[in-house]
Amino acid sequence: MASKPKSILEDWLPDRPLPWLAGFALLYVVVFLVQDRISGLVDVLPGRIAVVFLPAFVRVVAVVVAGLAGAAGISLGSVVINAVLYQQPWEIAGAVAIASGLGVFLSYWTLRMAFGEKLALTLPMLMVLAVLYSAFNAMIHGLAWELLGFDQQATMADLALMMVGDLAGVVLAFALLSLFLRRLPLFAKPVNK
Repeated sequence: MASKPKSILEDWLPDRPLPWLAGFALLYVVVFLVQDRISGLVDVLPGRIAVVFLPAFVRVVAVVVAGLAGAAGISLGSVVINAVLYQQPWEIAGAVAIASGLGVFLSYWTLRMAFGEKLALTLPMLMVLAVLYSAFNAMIHGLAWELLGFDQQATMADLALMMVGDLAGVVLAFALLSLFLRRLPLFAKPVNK
């Protein structure tokens, strides 16, 4: 007997979405706080654009691992960062949260629509996802900032730097994670003697 095809919602949510949502929200806040500590070294437009944005890595991993629950976790983490920690007005925190989760979700959705069930998450495909995410994220944040009427309008050059920073954050974090995992005995390659 053939199984009933999954709905889009079933396909995009893990079996237990709330732990994934909460876990990625917490991870996003923690990595964002690390980013905040190094912001003086990497920020181009203080508080908004960095040449290396490490939380971008968490965004990509969240949506690949937990789909819609991961993207929602990123949005929740963003609300915590902007409304609670930075005490931004709720409309700003909400708009930034939507932009933060939507960019990465749309990039992964685009890949899933293009490749369907054949989507294999190889390193080259993760890099394609990172590039797509970087472009979507910069466009959506730029649009959100424009709609919110921020005093310091982001120029196209600023948004291009945001794309570079997101991509650099994803690539750097993947590289650091890869180096770390290679040091663990479980993942280390055996030495032939």
